[in-house]
Amino acid sequence: APKPKLVAKKGVTAAMVRKWEEEFGKKVAVQMALDVDPRKDLIRKQGSRFQGIVDQERKAKRDRRLAELEAEDDAQEKMEAVTSIKIGAYKCRQCAATFDSDATRVLCEEKGHTVVRVQVNRTRWECSGCRQSQDVLDRELPSHCRKCNAIAWKQVPLRRVKREAPMERDMLLPRGEELKFVNSIHIPGQQAGKKFREASEDYSGL
Repeated sequence: APKPKLVAKKGVTAAMVRKWEEEFGKKVAVQMALDVDPRKDLIRKQGSRFQGIVDQERKAKRDRRLAELEAEDDAQEKMEAVTSIKIGAYKCRQCAATFDSDATRVLCEEKGHTVVRVQVNRTRWECSGCRQSQDVLDRELPSHCRKCNAIAWKQVPLRRVKREAPMERDMLLPRGEELKFVNSIHIPGQQAGKKFREASEDYSGL
């Protein structure tokens, strides 16, 4: 019996066939190029030969990003652990005040005050009333908060990292994004979203 005549699909070019051969192999490329029953299409049975490499690259990229986020967390924790630092400052003997401002030093010297250089610890303190914080030199706490007049203070880290927003690491899913169309589920009491119909394809109904 004569062999059936092979007919290429409309619109298939030689460049497309070559690309399919590189991606899926010659046998599958021929199957894709010919106008045959889609239920016998080998593309359903054979994935991309590069899929394993792609998956490995995605995993490596995800692992690198997680490592970067963990390093950022470690750096933030170290910064938050620092509660004091030694700095150079000035002390006015007449005012009995310690400061690190050159402008304040000049004002005291113009008044004839004795100003000396000192090494002191700079710390940060937070008002227990309004949460306003300010730097303190040589543990000379202000008598009251300039904002709310409260007199209770507690020491806090020199640099505090805000953590109100969720970390990017917490938003990474182990298997990628799931339930992509979860918003399409109707919830009683809420307005239903617009419905849409997906385009049909050769493989529908199989």
